[in-house]
Amino acid sequence: MNKSENKYNKVIDIYYNELSGETPKDMSIEETILSDTLNLALNKMDILKDPVSPFDINILEIIKEGELIKQNKRNSLEFSAFISFSLFIILSLILITFYLGETFFIYYELLTFIIIPILIVPLSKLSRTGGD
Repeated sequence: MNKSENKYNKVIDIYYNELSGETPKDMSIEETILSDTLNLALNKMDILKDPVSPFDINILEIIKEGELIKQNKRNSLEFSAFISFSLFIILSLILITFYLGETFFIYYELLTFIIIPILIVPLSKLSRTGGD
């Protein structure tokens, strides 16, 4: 180590009270200037260590709000897709009814309200019990 590094290490040791025999009064002019510079830098760094922060940031709350916004966006997208798909089905049924006649609509109603529930109820019962 050269002489300046020894002085620097000595000043740091004095600052942290690691040298028992040395006092700040026994330092040379260069060591005093170095000590003052070190004290000034450490005082500026102590401002950063201040536990009382002017910003009270609750990260968990921010994450929850983000998840809520994400969920609301997903819900609105699903709702608009549901409405669009429903309108598409209703309009296509109306157009098919005009094209094929009233008998198609009667057959569609019979299929929807009588035959499909007769098939779906036993199938849902089977899927709920696991096929036993």
